[in-house]
Amino acid sequence: MNRSNAENQVTRLAYDDAARLTYTIQVLAVDGTGNATKQVINRIDYDSLGNVVLNRSYATTQLSVATISSATLDAAVAAPAVANHPQNRTTGTHMNLLGRRIYAVDIFAVDSTGKATKHLITKQTYDALNRVVQTTRYATVFGALADYSLATLDTAVLPNSVGGQHTKSH
Repeated sequence: MNRSNAENQVTRLAYDDAARLTYTIQVLAVDGTGNATKQVINRIDYDSLGNVVLNRSYATTQLSVATISSATLDAAVAAPAVANHPQNRTTGTHMNLLGRRIYAVDIFAVDSTGKATKHLITKQTYDALNRVVQTTRYATVFGALADYSLATLDTAVLPNSVGGQHTKSH
């Protein structure tokens, strides 16, 4: 196989000590020897029950990572220019104890330190048979949130529960 062929499509994966997928690295460009020179890195964070709670796609593509492991990738994306890039795409999720997604929070603006300053929130409601019966995508742009806990998100959307939302019943 010609490792330097620009037509090759390569995705590398890294796992944590609990064997959970923590990074996907899509190679966009390689040098003459086949080493990645441009790549898109996505990070996945989990809660203590193994539910995905944060999914982040980094906008910086010129990262040089010698070995693919969670530790080396953690160090690479921790650099302020990478971690705080205003074009990073991040989605936080709150799951209930049954592993159902209650809230999805899209972060679409950050300050110079990488702290989220603008969010869009989507809420799902379930019936007794564990089926989604309503999805509400709030039209309101929410400011900074203390965290993505159920209490914080319920409080954030409470004033918006009557208007300013797009609801789809299933």
